[in-house]
Amino acid sequence: MEKSRRRLKLLSLAAVLSALLLRESRVVTGIVLVCAGASLLLLWRELPGLSGVSQESIKLKSLRTATLFTFGYFGAIAALAVLLERLGAAGRLDFLTEKHIKLFMAVILAVPMLFLGNIAPRLPFNRYTGLRLPWTVRDEECWLIAHRVLGYVSLPLALLLFAQVPTDMTLEHYGKRWFMGVILLWIGVPGLLSGWHYWNKYRG
Repeated sequence: MEKSRRRLKLLSLAAVLSALLLRESRVVTGIVLVCAGASLLLLWRELPGLSGVSQESIKLKSLRTATLFTFGYFGAIAALAVLLERLGAAGRLDFLTEKHIKLFMAVILAVPMLFLGNIAPRLPFNRYTGLRLPWTVRDEECWLIAHRVLGYVSLPLALLLFAQVPTDMTLEHYGKRWFMGVILLWIGVPGLLSGWHYWNKYRG
């Protein structure tokens, strides 16, 4: 298990360094995808040992489902990115308006938000799958609070992504303000509430 943990850390470091040091976007994308795929395969294989959840536990099914979804989602996004790049180079995407692109962006983010919001309350306490914050991976109560809140806020925030699609908000403002604001709320609300619980629990 310790060897698997080191391999996961090295794969993550390789992905981050390639994104920071390399300038060719296709090379960076390829390296990040390879590292992500290798990490997910390693995590899938070693999930019972890394998570501490037994093979017989029904909670292991939720962990495997989340891992499989992550693998499939990022694979689909990568394939879609290549397809869109080729279509764009061929001039076949000129008909798209800013509203079309905003809708596409909303769908891309809403899918993982809705999936993770549905499965989050069923994820067992572990260090590898879920909302991994310094306090949630140290305290099981904080973990449960964060993932229960994540389950509650995912649907309304996913719907909020679509609220500005039909408006005249520019694509730049939608991506930088609305899009990022919803993401920060999605992570921040369960993170802050569970962090507040952790602080109250251990401040004495």
